[in-house]
Amino acid sequence: EIRVPASAEPGLHRGTLNVMTSEGIRSSLNVLLTVLPAVLPEQPNFTMELVAPPTIAAMYRKDMLNRDDSMPVETRYDQLAREHRCSLAVLPYAQNGVYPAPFMPRVSGKALELKLDWSEWDRRFGVYLDGPASASHFILPLFESWPIPFENGYLCVNDEVMSESLRLPVYGGLSDEIHSCLNSDYWRSWRAAVQQIGAHFKDKGWTRTSAHVWLNNGPVSDYHGRCPPWSFRNPVFRDDLVALESYAQITKSDTEAQWAPGTLTFRVSVPDGTALAGYGDELFDLLSVGDPNSFVWTDLRTRAATYGTTLWLQNDTIPLGPAPVWVDATALSFFLEGADGWSIMETVGQPDNWMKGLPQCLLYPGVDAPVPSHRLKALRRAQQDIEMLILLQKKMGWTREQLGEFARKYLPGERGAYTPSADDLYALRYAVQELLK
Repeated sequence: EIRVPASAEPGLHRGTLNVMTSEGIRSSLNVLLTVLPAVLPEQPNFTMELVAPPTIAAMYRKDMLNRDDSMPVETRYDQLAREHRCSLAVLPYAQNGVYPAPFMPRVSGKALELKLDWSEWDRRFGVYLDGPASASHFILPLFESWPIPFENGYLCVNDEVMSESLRLPVYGGLSDEIHSCLNSDYWRSWRAAVQQIGAHFKDKGWTRTSAHVWLNNGPVSDYHGRCPPWSFRNPVFRDDLVALESYAQITKSDTEAQWAPGTLTFRVSVPDGTALAGYGDELFDLLSVGDPNSFVWTDLRTRAATYGTTLWLQNDTIPLGPAPVWVDATALSFFLEGADGWSIMETVGQPDNWMKGLPQCLLYPGVDAPVPSHRLKALRRAQQDIEMLILLQKKMGWTREQLGEFARKYLPGERGAYTPSADDLYALRYAVQELLK
């Protein structure tokens, strides 16, 4: 791989590639490299998010409580993602409600007396938020059981019913009463945490990074304490979405003054776009959409234009089977449908993935650092293709729809499900470069 620096002079560059065998036989190959005039931005406009668990360092038998022991591993994963124009986003809590202590500021008190201690947290995570190389976004340590446990605030145990499919209790009361299912100390603690996080980020100058509040749990049998009776990870029922609206309302109520403008982002997963309907129109800032239906995306584009909502595509994994062009085709398809990012939920492989490949493994664990998969490199290629299209859109003064009309000349298949070959993608890249000259 050759990384062409932004300072490279456009035009034809000549070089020689020398290869020597173990027997000492040398071969030389002349290399011609054409550097095009278009320069990709250092900070991507289209976000490729690689969601990671907080337990990466534990795979390498590092002490997660010891910053000096675990941070070298964690930063290598972050660096590898950046080298491939992706963003590593650590989800700081697990689906069972457990969270490693270093990933949350220390809490004392509750409600109006709640205080957060940032000393250890800053030493661990400030490196990702400081300066011009700060992360594009960061998932905040807020979820239903932090800053205070969910069970300490939940009041509606008597309104629960047993779900036949989950075999777990879920909320069965009135949707209009969901907000009052959590007591005032719980909501005041949540608001106080949002306010203090915003004030701390602003005071530290961490204003270049989008801060995501992303509830991502639901009813599970092994939850630590009482699990929420609503599904935040897969909100497909009205009560799930109404509960999310309650959290969004408190997140935004009397808190935005503490935040740098445009940095606080309430994010919601959308597995079914038809179920979303009009919920959270003015409350949900970012929708991570797992629904590939092109009609759904038509409605979502209207919502985004009306309320300023950001749209990302969301997939659990990148499949092993399809050729690398599938990654490019998927990214291009949904970018042209209105997506400004792609979130991949499972990306960190386990040691046995070297012998048994799984789609969850985009980042292979090496001896002391991660190793990129071919699919990760395909993601970078797709990200670069989208950045070139964004440059073209800006140059031509097009809307996203007009850009799509241009790109679809080279992309066979239906909208939202293009099936280009490698030759089709090459033709699109060539056409874009010709117009950017």
